[in-house]
Amino acid sequence: MPDARPRRDGRGGRTPEACLVRGVDRLNPTLMRCLTGQGWGDMATDSHAPVDAEALDGLHLPRVAVSETLRALYEEIRNASAEGGLLPP
Repeated sequence: MPDARPRRDGRGGRTPEACLVRGVDRLNPTLMRCLTGQGWGDMATDSHAPVDAEALDGLHLPRVAVSETLRALYEEIRNASAEGGLLPP
């Protein structure tokens, strides 16, 4: 039976698997805001500007770019949010 304890490989969580998990974790709230129609009107950037597509890209692309599939899914969610008026383009 395989050992279910987390491995310590000395790479500080930078394994491909860890990067993929962080990308999925980053994508989940974005998907929920789109699906529920919440949008990003209640959020602001560090400079207190409204969150727009460019600001959202800055938050998410570094994490979801580890996988072409994750990136494509993120872009689909971002575009649907912009088209639905939930996110300024």
